[in-house]
Amino acid sequence: MEIDVLCGFSSPIWFEVSVADLVEWILLNNYHLPDLLHYLDDFITAGPPNSPQCENNLSTASSVCATLGLPLHPSKKVGPTTCMVTLSIELDSVNQLARLPNDKLTSLLNLLHRWSSYRWCTKRQLQSLIGHLHHAAKVVWPGRAFIHRMINLLHNFRRDDHPIQLSAEFKKDLRWWLQYLASWNGVCFWVYPGLSPLIDLEMASDASGSFGFGAVFRTHWLYGKWPSALQSASIEYKELFPIVIAAHVWGLSWFKQVVLFHCDNESVVFILNSRTSRAPDVMHLLRLLLMAAAHHNFIFSAQHIAGSANKIPDAISRFHWQAFRDLAPQADRQLTVIPPHLWETLTFQA
Repeated sequence: MEIDVLCGFSSPIWFEVSVADLVEWILLNNYHLPDLLHYLDDFITAGPPNSPQCENNLSTASSVCATLGLPLHPSKKVGPTTCMVTLSIELDSVNQLARLPNDKLTSLLNLLHRWSSYRWCTKRQLQSLIGHLHHAAKVVWPGRAFIHRMINLLHNFRRDDHPIQLSAEFKKDLRWWLQYLASWNGVCFWVYPGLSPLIDLEMASDASGSFGFGAVFRTHWLYGKWPSALQSASIEYKELFPIVIAAHVWGLSWFKQVVLFHCDNESVVFILNSRTSRAPDVMHLLRLLLMAAAHHNFIFSAQHIAGSANKIPDAISRFHWQAFRDLAPQADRQLTVIPPHLWETLTFQA
């Protein structure tokens, strides 16, 4: 796929948007231009590799604008090319990635490093940070979950110069951004937010409050017994725990896939789909889940399943091995081993 862009009318913004809508209508209805998108006054078109479609679309669009007497910015007329920057996002059609340009990424990392030493800020400063992160979240698909608390903090103050104390949860969200951006930058086109792709894979899990947990993915399965440090954890934390474990141990095979988590706890289903929780320990697990999703480039949703229908994970979580083998005779003879370091990583330290 090749990409080119045609953008930038030299006029006031309200007029540019109205005219851009008109130009799009003309190109789509009179010229039947394929694969055309526009945002404000920026136009993007795409086509198959080694085809003249992009060049033809660009030529036609330029000709229409010239006929209508619409001036274009020559410096913003780009392509055809397989890698370009538009709206401050770099689109790479060869690797099928949308990412931050290197200069934008470096600038954002420097900004986050400065903020990591802040204990206080003003409302105006926080608004600026949120703006930068909101833009980055276009290619950091889990990122929006780690802006919510910043926005909520913002709503508590009216004056732009009002001092705001930065909470521990704010610092944890900031660290998530730093860790994520330092190791990976870009989102695969196939898992771009808003495309509502079909489900590729399904996984089911369950947790027993007093025994342990279990998870099943295809023929693979895992289980664990609650250590004393987690015996008193909330049921939401315990139900989410095997899902996060599964994402880390099976995530590599979920690359570029859409995964559906089956869970018999409605609260956890809501947490997974909303990507947020008020409980610090649950939020700790959710951050690690989203980091695994970003690292392995998969997206997920959750669906509630009745406890009576969640029999296989339930049998595993209660260590009912004969029942498990009767229910899942095709399951692997050997379980998936949970790396020891994951227990320490996932255990919440208040």
